[in-house]
Amino acid sequence: RASKMALPATIEGAFSTFKVVGKEVIARHEPQEDGPYGGRLQLGQTVRGFEEGLWLRLDRASARLASARGNGELYVFIDNNLERRKATDAQSAAKIRQYAAGATAELDAF
Repeated sequence: RASKMALPATIEGAFSTFKVVGKEVIARHEPQEDGPYGGRLQLGQTVRGFEEGLWLRLDRASARLASARGNGELYVFIDNNLERRKATDAQSAAKIRQYAAGATAELDAF
């Protein structure tokens, strides 16, 4: 019988979904305002990733929206150009289970 593993509260809030509500959002290869340019997101696009302070590290699918090359990690600044979307409880629970199981590859593939 598998025991339930207690997960830190920070995991649940780590994976987030945002909608681009500004004209465009610049993606950078480093989470810095002057980081190398990586691409751009357009109004209306929905992106996912992991919050790291004031930056969102895009998952692979979202990074491909910003850059056709899709090489390397991309970050976008979380400001009024992004609108947070609430995940359903089922989606959040699935992400937490994947994270706890060490399935980072599947999380990146979102």
